[in-house]
Amino acid sequence: MRRIKLKVIISLLLATILLGFVGCEKNSQNEESLITIGILYTEPHPVLTTIAEAFKTEVLSQLPDVKFIEKHGNGSKSQYPATVRAILAEGVDLLAPITTPMSVETLKQAQGRVPVVFLGVTDPIGAELVESLINPVNCSGVSDNPPMFGVINLVKQFLPDAQSIGIPYDPKDQPGVTTAYKAAALAIDQGLEANLRPVTTESELRATVRALAANVDAVVIGMDNLMMKNAGIISRTIAEQNIPLFAADDKSVKMGAIAGVGVDYADVGRLGGKIALEILINNRPVGEIPVKTLSTGQVFYNIDAASTLNIGIPESAKENGRATTSSTTE
Repeated sequence: MRRIKLKVIISLLLATILLGFVGCEKNSQNEESLITIGILYTEPHPVLTTIAEAFKTEVLSQLPDVKFIEKHGNGSKSQYPATVRAILAEGVDLLAPITTPMSVETLKQAQGRVPVVFLGVTDPIGAELVESLINPVNCSGVSDNPPMFGVINLVKQFLPDAQSIGIPYDPKDQPGVTTAYKAAALAIDQGLEANLRPVTTESELRATVRALAANVDAVVIGMDNLMMKNAGIISRTIAEQNIPLFAADDKSVKMGAIAGVGVDYADVGRLGGKIALEILINNRPVGEIPVKTLSTGQVFYNIDAASTLNIGIPESAKENGRATTSSTTE
């Protein structure tokens, strides 16, 4: 009788152990089957955060169990390669780089092994990420090419007597160069003198924009990472000479630019999320998905900046734009 009881106990123990192994195996299998997406960006910034959060929300709407891994390069181009390598080492199923430089580095390292969906790239053809917007081939994503024509129009509306604009830009930033020269060409077409001024480091930014503001009626910045990051510094520096800043994104307006025409960066993230879902759910090859673009922009104007500079807000801006006030964020 005692032997029978002992056998029963041993059998129960073995069954419990086996069930434990099976449970562990199932958990391990679930973890292995979990879809993982790597989100990479250059550095923490309100615009990039907006894109990333909207992207995640869109993906989670269809894939609630997806896992996200986020890494950034601390704003240092020398760290971008290591940032991408660290994400790839996690065994991700899809890569979602934000900004042009991070997207270029990501596609270079992915080498077709992992689909790349870029977010917030101003000129994906010029950056050699895609062969065309309709048939991208190597990757796909969302372009945030801003309507610079609208930015120059705002200068004319706010400052009808303006004769010249200054455009600081980072010559190492491909989208910054693209939008700076586009703004200059549009300004010249509208009878304004355009003064382009390269700025390569944050340390020389104040001195450069101060000298620039001394010779122009307004300063304009495009989709330039260095300029957007420091829009608050630029606006305050040139305000000392009673010169307004105009921008190509809403966050720069919040940081002190008097007005701007920008894309909705939440839309950039949402559209990128839809592309990711096409790949992950429908198994569509990334190179066959056309690049999504945003053709229209929203006008933003800063009540505080206008008041500080004693510049009236045009009725057209009030009717079609969104009012904002200055933030302490730089």
